[in-house]
Amino acid sequence: MADYHFHGQIISRRKGRSAVAAAAYRAGEKLVNECDGAIHDFTKKGGVVHTEIILCENAPEEYKDRSALWNAVEQAAKSNDQLAREFDIALPIELYRFEQIELVRSFVQDNFVALGMCADFAIHDNQDGNPHAHIMLTMRPIDENGKWENKSQRVDVCKNHEGKIAELTGAEIKSLNALGGTFERQFPYFKNGKGKKTYLTKYEAETNPDYKDYVRVKGKYEPLKAKTDRKNPTIERWDNVEQFVQWREDWAVYQNRKFEKHNLPIRVDHRSYADQGIDKIPTVHLGVSAKAMERNGIESDRGNENRIINSYNKLSKEIEMSQRDKLKILIEIAIEDAATYEHFCSLLEGIGIEIRNAYQTEGVHIAFKLPEQQRFCRGKTIGENFTREGIQKAIMGKVFVPDKGDDTNYLIHQIQYKTRRQHIEETKLLAAALLSISSNGIHTFADFDVKISELTHKITNINSSIKKIHQKCEAYAYLAGQLRICNEYEPIITELNKRTFLTKNKFADDHKAEISAYTNAKEWLDKNELSCDISIEKLEAHIADQKQNILAFNESIKLIQNKLDQIRLARNQIVNIIADRPPAKAPERKPQERTYTSPSKDSKKMSMADRLAAAQKKADEHNASLGDNAIKDRRKPER
Repeated sequence: MADYHFHGQIISRRKGRSAVAAAAYRAGEKLVNECDGAIHDFTKKGGVVHTEIILCENAPEEYKDRSALWNAVEQAAKSNDQLAREFDIALPIELYRFEQIELVRSFVQDNFVALGMCADFAIHDNQDGNPHAHIMLTMRPIDENGKWENKSQRVDVCKNHEGKIAELTGAEIKSLNALGGTFERQFPYFKNGKGKKTYLTKYEAETNPDYKDYVRVKGKYEPLKAKTDRKNPTIERWDNVEQFVQWREDWAVYQNRKFEKHNLPIRVDHRSYADQGIDKIPTVHLGVSAKAMERNGIESDRGNENRIINSYNKLSKEIEMSQRDKLKILIEIAIEDAATYEHFCSLLEGIGIEIRNAYQTEGVHIAFKLPEQQRFCRGKTIGENFTREGIQKAIMGKVFVPDKGDDTNYLIHQIQYKTRRQHIEETKLLAAALLSISSNGIHTFADFDVKISELTHKITNINSSIKKIHQKCEAYAYLAGQLRICNEYEPIITELNKRTFLTKNKFADDHKAEISAYTNAKEWLDKNELSCDISIEKLEAHIADQKQNILAFNESIKLIQNKLDQIRLARNQIVNIIADRPPAKAPERKPQERTYTSPSKDSKKMSMADRLAAAQKKADEHNASLGDNAIKDRRKPER
């Protein structure tokens, strides 16, 4: 099934990234960054099935070469500049490879290249059901001479001879003055060459007698600048949020157009779940690092977040399905209270339930919808013979039929409904507990102890690993401290060795603390057979990596502890049920004689240990009479 994904990011020097490195990785090539000489070799990367560069109208032909294009981008950029825009898009698996390439090519040409960008796209497919494309785009337009345009233009506060002030760029000043304007930049002037500066145009300084003593000062030529520069209008249009939303929508349109052309009953939607009216939380993008951790069996923060989101979405789906139970109960109550079929319909409509096909005959199932539901539920889906004939038979077969229009009994049933609803919710909690222990392979009380012991042992092992990592980090930190002392005070030791006998003692007394610290540190290193040449930066990087491992281990402990708490809670719930409701022999019990016996006063006074022992004993007796599947049979409570 086609899945919509359109994610964008900016590759920026401010974040320590390189456009050449990004292009090499996505294309699976070896590229050299001419700015710093770094070699980025990704020729061993697998899964790259197609790469292509599409140039805009004014781009030089030499930019067809990937190295030339992105090195030109790097050289034109400033220290903290944004280098490239990238989009990561999912490709429909329903299309052949050549169709995927054509789809991406047409989308890139119409949406990016036509606006003046150079595009470099690569299609990746690791045969894991996730074919996708990476689209890298240049951030600057190219002028008619094949040169990169500036991202912004300087704006100066200018004044004309009439005293009108305007914020203008250099090109705007020339164009206005060519049409007869008199705008000039304002430069700093100083009275008698000192004091506070005053910004004046050259015309003002020469013609206004108030400023006859004001002169320019050498080295202070900066004109009065506006608060903000004028952003390149083309770049401003590319960076617009509305433009990004349009690109997202266009990608969905291009895919759906392709599906329609091939008569495929598939459509994708670029809108969020909220905009589509779907009560569902979207998962987060894992990324390369988190995906690698998950692949190696290490739980990542984003992976844990996605697992929580998936659990919530699954629970939401179960809650949505439980609306059928609510509908069924309300329909049954209305049948009990209604005198006729028309009265039945009016009772349901009175509490906001919509009815469709209400007066159809010949076995057509009636559909019902609660106010909070999105769609109708057919009677067959609810699980009963809710046709007009079936409901009429149920109404006529009642023992008691209230007078038409008498809604007093209906209010009583509304109260009964709340009680029944509470029982249903409690049953759901028990069912969820049973489902939880079943998914962990628990079928008997002995399995509880085995699973709890297994999870506890896991937590103990992880805590032991964390303790060892802490010890290593402390050792590395101490080593780094000794190395810093040696590096910091080594020049003093060198200077001491150079001194003559007459000055050596005085120099040693002046630097007694430093020499002592260096000596102790050097002795510790020699004792442990360690060199002063060890890189402190590598040690600190290793410590940082180990701290990340500790965070990952702590997240794993949280998940295991949550699972352990769920299993313990489920065990206590089942123990309480068996202790408070001892099972009777199944063949001797008749359905109509089922009664609920509340716990005796003596059982309420029993301690938890005694109750657990009694529950275990009764469970063993019950398992002996009905077999090991007794607990399994309790997972589906009779309704």
